Amino acid sequence: MAVILMFFLFSLRCWSEDVISFIDHGVFGAQFDIAEEDMIEVLKGKLQKLQDSGKLEAIENEMKEKAKDALSHPAPVQGLKKTETERQFIHDPTLLIEADLKDTEGRVFAKKGDRINPLKTHKPAQGLLFIDGEDENQRQWAKEHKDQYIITLVKGSPLELEQEFGVPLYFDQGGYLCQHYKIKQIPARIDVTGDVLTIIEFKAEFTAELAVKHD
Repeated sequence: MAVILMFFLFSLRCWSEDVISFIDHGVFGAQFDIAEEDMIEVLKGKLQKLQDSGKLEAIENEMKEKAKDALSHPAPVQGLKKTETERQFIHDPTLLIEADLKDTEGRVFAKKGDRINPLKTHKPAQGLLFIDGEDENQRQWAKEHKDQYIITLVKGSPLELEQEFGVPLYFDQGGYLCQHYKIKQIPARIDVTGDVLTIIEFKAEFTAELAVKHD
């Protein structure tokens, strides 16, 4: 009991002191300098090991196949549906210049506040046609009008369908064009009407009534 009491009193005294002392016990064991490996050399070493084992070629072939598959079968554009209610609206491509534009010699060719409509100086010979390449009705309609429109897929394989159509096809990667022109339903087409663009979302089974022949 006396030993316990003495230990308690000693501990209480230590906790009441404001200064805590540390004891240096010296150094034990061997010491080594910190050496950081060159990451470039580490990566080169790993690549060399993969090459020596034959795994590097297998990885390269796998990457090539994935890239080829991505080109052959792009991810479908999200947020679109087959046309249920036909819709027609206008898109004005006029650009508002927010700051003076200069050429390489510092000459201003467009001033802040100017409005520029590219259709006033250049009108494309063909409109744009957006279709689901996996929809038979849409494909057949597009074939009949492939000379009037640049066919742009939102779903399907552009490489395979190019052989079927016999003309170059395009794919709206990431849905950029559909978002820009606010297209929500497919099939849809964009026609040049004067200095504006007319956008029509239509039903494939009634396309004969909506077909437009350009002069």
